[in-house]
Amino acid sequence: MEHSSRREARHRLEGPLDSLIYATLQELATRVAHCNTAAIAGDPVVERLLAQIAADENLHYAFYRDVVAAALDLAPSAVLPAIRRQVLGFAMPALELRNLRERAASIAAAGIYSLQIHHRAGPLPAAARSLAASRAARARRGRHGRP
Repeated sequence: MEHSSRREARHRLEGPLDSLIYATLQELATRVAHCNTAAIAGDPVVERLLAQIAADENLHYAFYRDVVAAALDLAPSAVLPAIRRQVLGFAMPALELRNLRERAASIAAAGIYSLQIHHRAGPLPAAARSLAASRAARARRGRHGRP
């Protein structure tokens, strides 16, 4: 819990909406990191394993994205500021672990993950587009009486 509370104090998770949005972004970032690790692994077994893990992370991302889209439908005036806070303040939780700053530098140098890689890969804009598409699909289903 100490790790969680330190990150929360630094990152401002102001409530359940912030937590859901943070989880959405974090799952997407984790997928990027696993895909990038697979690309440099040089071992077909590791590549397949990491591809499966990345696919699993994508399922987590899709779940959270859809929950945030539903919340956006219900309370946009509460959700939009939370999205802004989380996108602008996003950082992976592991950055608070002991000795990870040095490890994070190695991971970034290898091209696996950093905030620059995260932004270059486009997941934050992709998350926003995906959220909008999910919301539009929910609206279409609602208009046509489908669940």
